[in-house]
Amino acid sequence: DLALGRRAGEVMNIHAARAPERYRGVRPLVAADPHGVLDPWPNPPFDLMEQAAFREGARALSDRGLVLDLWVFHHQLDQVTALARVLPDLVIVLDHIGTPLGMGYYEGRRAAVFAAWRASLAKLADCPNVVVKLGGLNMHFNGFGWNDRSSPPTSDELVSANRDYYLAAIELFGPHRCLFESNFPMDKRACSYEVLWNAHKKMVRDFSAAEKALMFEGVARRVYGLGAGSSVP
Repeated sequence: DLALGRRAGEVMNIHAARAPERYRGVRPLVAADPHGVLDPWPNPPFDLMEQAAFREGARALSDRGLVLDLWVFHHQLDQVTALARVLPDLVIVLDHIGTPLGMGYYEGRRAAVFAAWRASLAKLADCPNVVVKLGGLNMHFNGFGWNDRSSPPTSDELVSANRDYYLAAIELFGPHRCLFESNFPMDKRACSYEVLWNAHKKMVRDFSAAEKALMFEGVARRVYGLGAGSSVP
């Protein structure tokens, strides 16, 4: 709970001492929406990332060389940018490409949401301490309706629905600040693990081998301090 402020560092110390080779950081619950898309899930204070105590807790991560993962909705991206600017030494990982919403209040507004999402993502990309996870776009929050179908989508259908978001994020951040994610088991409501990764590979088929190596392995190893190992196929 980063709202503990500096005291959150005491908890981090315990985790790091117990699992020094595995503890890499935290992902607090910050996703919030005034139109109720999270109901009946917890809906934290919308200004949580702007609160002094939360920022002190985040600073405790930075002081220990730990990573802050953030899952937010597209209309919260400017808050992430503000946090990244206040704590330039803190490595922030934006999960799920910033979750451009497509359900409930946002249904039928895909073009407007995309424009707002991309504009805010561009501001965030100006912060060199932020990297972005490519994935997580097939939850019900995104409004593609995969979970309501009688049969799951093919990899080509996922590419058609997701590609513009992925390519925009890669364009803004560059392959050296992008890492692919599966978001399983949540994405299992939409598609299979194999189909998802096939879609990922298809979306970046025109990138160089070096760029793909960064996005599928290298950036994750660098950001989370993972040791060298066999190459990801």
